[in-house]
Amino acid sequence: MYGSYTFGTASTVCKTVSISASPASPQPIGATLTLTATSSPCSNPEYQFYYRVYGPSAFTPIGTWGSASRQWNTTGLTQSGTYEILVAVRNIGNTGGADVYSEIAYALGSTCSSTSVNASPPSPQGVGTSITLTGSATCSNSAAAEYRFQFLKTGDAAASQIGTGYSTSPVVWDTSALTAGTYQLTIFARAVGSGSDYDTFAQVGYTLSPKTVVQMATGTGYHSCAVLNNGTAHCWGNNASGQLGNGTTASSTAGVAVSGLTTVSAVATGEDHSCAVLSDHTVRCWGSNQFGQLGNGTTTSSTTPVTATGISDATAVTCGQNHTCVLRSGGAVSCWGNNPHGEVGDATPTNFPQATSPVTVSGISGATVLSAGGFNTCAVVGGAAKCWGEGTYGALGNGSTTNSFVPVSVTGLTSGVTSIASGIEYGCAVVSGSVSCWGDNTYGQLGNGTKTASTTPVSVQGLSGASQVAANFVSSCALLSGGSVSCWGYNNEGELGNGGSAESLSPSAVSGVNTATLLSVGSVQSCVTLSSGAAQCWGYNAFGQLGNGNTADAHTPVTVSVN
Repeated sequence: MYGSYTFGTASTVCKTVSISASPASPQPIGATLTLTATSSPCSNPEYQFYYRVYGPSAFTPIGTWGSASRQWNTTGLTQSGTYEILVAVRNIGNTGGADVYSEIAYALGSTCSSTSVNASPPSPQGVGTSITLTGSATCSNSAAAEYRFQFLKTGDAAASQIGTGYSTSPVVWDTSALTAGTYQLTIFARAVGSGSDYDTFAQVGYTLSPKTVVQMATGTGYHSCAVLNNGTAHCWGNNASGQLGNGTTASSTAGVAVSGLTTVSAVATGEDHSCAVLSDHTVRCWGSNQFGQLGNGTTTSSTTPVTATGISDATAVTCGQNHTCVLRSGGAVSCWGNNPHGEVGDATPTNFPQATSPVTVSGISGATVLSAGGFNTCAVVGGAAKCWGEGTYGALGNGSTTNSFVPVSVTGLTSGVTSIASGIEYGCAVVSGSVSCWGDNTYGQLGNGTKTASTTPVSVQGLSGASQVAANFVSSCALLSGGSVSCWGYNNEGELGNGGSAESLSPSAVSGVNTATLLSVGSVQSCVTLSSGAAQCWGYNAFGQLGNGNTADAHTPVTVSVN
């Protein structure tokens, strides 16, 4: 710190001293400075001047003890930067060293006078977010600046460095090992080539919030995945084909991070594969690729994410049992993977029985909602429901049991559809807050009080205010206004979440769920995202797909562990 320092108590010592430099800072290296000292109450003072480039280096004397004015020629200096100029004073005859010191800062050569930091993404973000820090500075002589960064959590004693030191490039702040709280980010700036520890600095606050779930999916297999508020994806459950995406085939009863993904906006799960949309609208997939469901042009499975070819405008992703579809900007749809029933909807046998790269679904534009089921896919297009793929039991809802390689209209659902779900050989849709289902009804999954299949939509009993419907293998669920959830169908392992194990041919309320915001139904398990950012699942759990740290079935919701 710059200022004055006094030593000794005798009446003969000098008590104060100050220093000035002319011309004023900054100046180029080579300038001759006039250093002037003033002290009191010295009867017969002498002065010694020193300098050093700012930092821990030793001071260098400027001449020897003498008068209060000194000429300092800076021609011999080799480093630009901020210098400390120090003056010491004592009364002549005092041989025990200086009585008092004072120092000032002075910029020589190219220096930076102000700086700021940009943090992206901006505060607040979840713990684990990778934050890019970029500095800017105003420097003399049009000099380039270099920066170093550090962080300090409120309440902590010492700051920690980010990165390895000074750099002209942005630095990534890895927050994965930190805890939630308020942090102070400090940027230090200096001119490139400067010998200063720093020329200037600035500080900004940044808040890291606890990890929360923003979206999740549980599919036709026995695993689940979630997107966290830090942009990462975590998966749990069966991992025999690498569908958890962490580079292994070891199953997990709690969430594990998918390798290399830090900007995930949406995730989907199939039987043995998973996919994600990134913030740049590209798609990554991982797990089994037996049918080309990873979309990278091969049938080679991968335990870590690979890029689906040719997709750069995806806004949503959905996985069927062994196929994948994405909603693209403008409402077009592309699909890839298993295609013996027309799952990819491209109107041609060219990609029969599988498409290893994305193909465009025939005749679809303006789609707003997309759902892939076991062997078919459905979309909302202009408020109407359309489906393609396997037609067994009337799964396409068009009054037929015939497969279709092109989208067909679901009978009677020509407007007002806001949510759609494609299960295994059946489907459901929300229309004006009510739910209609069609197709297989072996376990009462159509919710109309019977077990009779229907090739056209039938109304689910007793539901109103529905905002989302989800379907998969043997049970269906609806998210209702206010955040409650009701389910119907098979319930042997607790798929309905009502505490029992008896099937229900009409909706039954899920126990304790009243703040749900998103819903996903898997083969024999279901999950919700809550307004608190927590996630809960219920049902079959032999592979840990409920994510609560064990493999016991749960007939009521249990909390997922994603940390």
